[in-house]
Amino acid sequence: MKNFERSVLLCYVVSLILKYFHIPGGVVFLLLSTLVLGVTYLVALPKMLTSKIIREDNLLDDQHITSYNKSSISVPLIRLSGVVLTVTLIGILFDILYWPGSEVMILFGTGASLIFVVNFSVQYFAKKDSGIVPLLIRMLFFSLLSLSCFLINL
Repeated sequence: MKNFERSVLLCYVVSLILKYFHIPGGVVFLLLSTLVLGVTYLVALPKMLTSKIIREDNLLDDQHITSYNKSSISVPLIRLSGVVLTVTLIGILFDILYWPGSEVMILFGTGASLIFVVNFSVQYFAKKDSGIVPLLIRMLFFSLLSLSCFLINL
């Protein structure tokens, strides 16, 4: 699943380059890659981040089970962050294509992403929970990207 996410992110970056250089097909490629990435974060993000917990629960070693069950991140919080990532992606798409409503989605996505980033950072540094790091990186990347899209249009 990680390789799929990386390949879709690569397609997203390539489509952004194609769009900004006005190469034909860039907008279609951007729409498709944003759609696939949004659906991936909306549907598969909880599975991507909790699959390690599920695999470790099937082991008989109690040390692994207790280390992953002490993770302070919950599945509803992961699902909510997937919704925020999807809204942020759609807001970035609307902003790039100059569609109306982009400012509202970018403000909501950036604000919620920054709240999640602060929350996950506090949890990581206070509890040294390494299960938060992949989600923290995703949220930080997309919040900075949406913030830059918002500030460029002002």
